[in-house]
Amino acid sequence: MIDRASIPLARGRVAWWRRGRGGPAVDAPETGWIRLLTAAYIWWLPALIGFALGRAAVFGVLVPFGSGFCVALAARGRARRAAAAAIGAVIGGWAIPASVAVNVPGAPWTAPVPVIGMLLATAALQWRRWPGLAALTGACAAGAVRVCLVLLSGGDLLAGGITAAAEIAAALALLPAAGLFGARPGALSHGQVVSLVALTGFCLLGLKGIGWHGFALADLLARALVLLASIVGGPGFGAATGAGLGIAAFLA
Repeated sequence: MIDRASIPLARGRVAWWRRGRGGPAVDAPETGWIRLLTAAYIWWLPALIGFALGRAAVFGVLVPFGSGFCVALAARGRARRAAAAAIGAVIGGWAIPASVAVNVPGAPWTAPVPVIGMLLATAALQWRRWPGLAALTGACAAGAVRVCLVLLSGGDLLAGGITAAAEIAAALALLPAAGLFGARPGALSHGQVVSLVALTGFCLLGLKGIGWHGFALADLLARALVLLASIVGGPGFGAATGAGLGIAAFLA
């Protein structure tokens, strides 16, 4: 069963890095490839995911996932990762294919919206330390700014409003997956598995149109992920992953 699959992902935070002003822990690796991998995990991985989500469009019109992911990271207290994801999401928003950008309401002026949502979610978390409320606050603020920008740019207000509503839903749906960034190995709950599958599917949406050595990158990664899920979690987990990625492909 999905909820019983033993997957070595995590709760907590990186073992050799303390959050806040304390800096690295006493046992932090000073040099070497471990520190390099840690930096890549903190900065580059969220930035790459943010880039993919920033250019992910549903039905070629709605682009809610970049701000949703940044808000979810900020609501979980992952401030540095949220900042890296916001930078990637802004770049991804500006890198939307021209054939899609003409249908996105408010583009390219709405590309920096993830930064606003991330900042408001961080502030809300400091005020009331409840991730759900912080995510809701940041997503609502990002959606309100998006609607205002669409209105000022003369875009489709209905599509902008639907995108804002989808941002709120995406932030809440990705909240369990965001809590796994910077964490120790542990078993995944059912909600975390579903959230990770949703995150993966949204990322594949953002990779549409990108090729690698003549292969469609989104299709290649989708097949590899289904195979990996089958190996790690068993046939049931692989089938569920394939179904989730199939739904994501339908939304493209």
